Amino acid sequence: MQSFLNIKQSLITKNQGLGYEEPVRIEQLDPEIADALQGCFLILSLLLRYPESDVYKRLEGHLKDFVPFFQGYSSKKVELIPQEELQAEYIRLFVNNQGFVPVVPYCSYYLDADKLLGGTTLERIRAIMGKTGFVLEEDQGELEDHLAVLLEFCARILTDLFQTDGRDFEIRVQALFQICYRYLLPASRDACRLIREHARYEFYPVVGDILVNFMLDLDRQFAGLTGSHLEAGPGVYNHEETKARTNFE
Repeated sequence: MQSFLNIKQSLITKNQGLGYEEPVRIEQLDPEIADALQGCFLILSLLLRYPESDVYKRLEGHLKDFVPFFQGYSSKKVELIPQEELQAEYIRLFVNNQGFVPVVPYCSYYLDADKLLGGTTLERIRAIMGKTGFVLEEDQGELEDHLAVLLEFCARILTDLFQTDGRDFEIRVQALFQICYRYLLPASRDACRLIREHARYEFYPVVGDILVNFMLDLDRQFAGLTGSHLEAGPGVYNHEETKARTNFE
């Protein structure tokens, strides 16, 4: 059985001239775990999008399906507040609050030294997405390094994995690992700390805790997905628990 940490290191550092290779083959992936993780990434993406009517209705219809997932990463419930109040809270936190933005939802802000949008981080994320053929919908209205967009991207990659092979498959697996570990994980920790400091309602702090804890659990999740060994002792991965999580329709 392959070492997950070797796989992870290889995929994250690939194309950086380190000469390290630990390939992942499509036949070793667990399709049920991929489906479950796809749903987890997508519900998190919806939770961090502006709650317009379509998004809010989808949350109303599907939050109950993800209660086991939420409970695995937070002791508190994800409870919707009325749509107008949630919209106001989203704007106050992520868009504009009396002349400043308490929680910038773009990775560039947390990862680029100058904390400006549209810099090196965004360029690198666009390059990764471009290799997979991912294109933002015209009505999305966000940059590619928005947390919700990155989560949606990961969900799409997991959906597409079993429809590709060869080089296309390799590119998508690498993109999934690089987006998660290089960008989502570090940026989400900083953003969610600010959410806890500035939120008026419990909704977004709970969502933030779930996101960060899920990101911190990625080694365990991806070890199960790739059928590899995670050097952290026996029983580290509960395959049946993940397979039981509802896929997002």
